[in-house]
Amino acid sequence: MTTTAWKPITAAAVIAFLLGTGFGSWQVQRRFFCIPKYSAEQKKEKLLARFVSELKLTADQTKRVEQILNTKTERMEALRAEVRPRFKTIRTEMKQEISAILTAEQRVRFEAMEREWEARKKNWRPD
Repeated sequence: MTTTAWKPITAAAVIAFLLGTGFGSWQVQRRFFCIPKYSAEQKKEKLLARFVSELKLTADQTKRVEQILNTKTERMEALRAEVRPRFKTIRTEMKQEISAILTAEQRVRFEAMEREWEARKKNWRPD
């Protein structure tokens, strides 16, 4: 084949590669980084449904598991509410201490990084 005959084949291969890469990246982003946010009630319902389907729970077992999930979910939410402010305090102290040792230029970049992390965090969990 001549060099000119390879040009359309090469162009098609490059385009196919780029489209595949773009589609793959989009799927990874969609599947792994855009985690849907569910309320505690929705999470509990999804978990119960999974237990029912995968464990083949009887009606009595389903009722008992639901009761367990209700009481334990309430306790876990109370613990989260108690501990979250302590984590925030430690995180704030850490940011302040790091910021104190940075130059002015580094501090600007550090603050930009913090904003990026906060924006990304909102995709993972509501605060």
